Amino acid sequence: MRTVERLKASNAPASCEGRNTTCSLPAAKCTPSALVQQVKGDKYSIGGIKDETTPYASHSFSFNSIQSFYIFSDGYADQFGGKTNKKFMLKNFQELLISVQHKTVKEQEEEIKKSFNQWKGPNEQIDDILVIGVNLNT
Repeated sequence: MRTVERLKASNAPASCEGRNTTCSLPAAKCTPSALVQQVKGDKYSIGGIKDETTPYASHSFSFNSIQSFYIFSDGYADQFGGKTNKKFMLKNFQELLISVQHKTVKEQEEEIKKSFNQWKGPNEQIDDILVIGVNLNT
């Protein structure tokens, strides 16, 4: 919470980096909710085998006009389910985030979990899922 407050007060640009930062998820996507601007991370994981001399890409954006943003892994979008047992897909996940971004954090959490469980149905969860939402107005 302190990091968000400091960024909001200073209008400093945020950084989304692959290693040793608040956004330390190389496969993460940073999506400002209203703009749906996607920033793709590196293709290699933090826990996998990687040449230590190869740096992770660093991405920055300004918080001036952003009210909230999300950082997430590919696990939610890659989950199989629905009537035809297909993947949820990134487009549908982004639409879900846009539809809940005006709600309270607790309501967002409930909606995102409910949507996932309804989609997944009786299928097993196939991947780890991480969704981080940050609201800069609170």
